[in-house]
Amino acid sequence: MAPITYDMEVTSSIPPAKMFKAFVLDGDTLIPKILPQVIKSVETLQGDGGPGTIKLTTFGEGSKHKCVKHKVDAIDKENLTYSYSIIEGDALDGFESISYHIKIVPSPDGGSICKNRSIYCPKGDNKVTEEEIKSGKEKASSIFKAVEAYILANPGSPFKYVKHKIDALDKEKLTYAYTLIEGDALRDKLESISYEVKLEPSPNGGCIGKNISTYHTKPGVEIKEEEIKAGKAQASGIFKAVEAYLVANPEAYV
Repeated sequence: MAPITYDMEVTSSIPPAKMFKAFVLDGDTLIPKILPQVIKSVETLQGDGGPGTIKLTTFGEGSKHKCVKHKVDAIDKENLTYSYSIIEGDALDGFESISYHIKIVPSPDGGSICKNRSIYCPKGDNKVTEEEIKSGKEKASSIFKAVEAYILANPGSPFKYVKHKIDALDKEKLTYAYTLIEGDALRDKLESISYEVKLEPSPNGGCIGKNISTYHTKPGVEIKEEEIKAGKAQASGIFKAVEAYLVANPEAYV
């Protein structure tokens, strides 16, 4: 049977070069760190990371496959492209080979778009079902989004610690409120910071996280727009990291 090709795109707010470094260049250590249930480890068996390098990927408990070996076919750090082929492992059952071609390009809003082409070469009359294609796209997207969420949630915090007090928690209405009462995040500018979180259903069956942040400043102090923007980005990154974990681990919290 002729090769089966499908393309997918995933958008990100992270600039292309930064996403390429995290997703491709540092992915062997970063992805097992943030998604150990999906990928347990990646070990280089041969080569220096360039074309011809052979790697062994061991999957986590959440995967139906145990491990695969893949060969790096091409990598271009300037053009942000990466190609590799699965050459051994139970993921190849029914296939002569599976290859992936990744390119990360700029998006109009300053972020990036990950373009991924997957090519399946079946054995005999073996076919790839729509469900398998959909599952593969969802898994690839969830890994990419988990990397994005990790970057957003870890911009490098200037603070060491905080103490917070829980003000309210309603498990039925899905609301949570707490206040920062001590720590260097308050610095000499703030008396306290309070947060009110509420999760609501969205029209597509998912949810919307609503967060109200209230800064109680000391007299004469103003909060800069940059500080508010950084706080929003970090909060969004943490929320997206949790979302990425749940997407990659559908059996969690069932």
